Amino acid sequence: MASAPEHSQSLLPEPAEMSQLPEGWREAIRMAAEHAAEPAKLHVRNTLLDQSLRTLNQWREQVEERNRELFTKHENVTNRNTAAFATALQSTTLKYHIKIQEMKRELQLLHAAVTRPANLEISVPASATLTDIHTPDVSRTTAYSGEYEADKKGRPAAEYIKPGDLSDSLKFNDDRKNDAALN
Repeated sequence: MASAPEHSQSLLPEPAEMSQLPEGWREAIRMAAEHAAEPAKLHVRNTLLDQSLRTLNQWREQVEERNRELFTKHENVTNRNTAAFATALQSTTLKYHIKIQEMKRELQLLHAAVTRPANLEISVPASATLTDIHTPDVSRTTAYSGEYEADKKGRPAAEYIKPGDLSDSLKFNDDRKNDAALN
């Protein structure tokens, strides 16, 4: 078992403040006081102890000040990074919501276009009647009302193209049906 360092019997008991110092400092103070002349031993020990305690306290204060500075710098950097992240997140969220609104408007426009009744325009010559329309005249148009008679398959039963209207009349049958020409 290791024993405590041997102390000279001439030293007075160590003050409580000595326990605050590292062991190496305590030993140096003991040795300095031990080698001093007998009347000066107490004075040397107390002077060295006071100087050591002041130095130790200064170091502690410097360490605490440095820690406060580092903490403040870290906090500032963290706050800046947090603010930058929050700004980027807000910007991204705003862009996301704007994009959603644009897509909703586009869907509404597409839905309106799909559900709007169609106004089909058919070119009609100025002097033509519905029975003899066979060539389009782009200068005159009439809006299609959407009303027509339908055959069994739901196709308009109005006037069909006549066999002489197209160059290949073999595609037409005698019943004036142009289904073969359309295929």
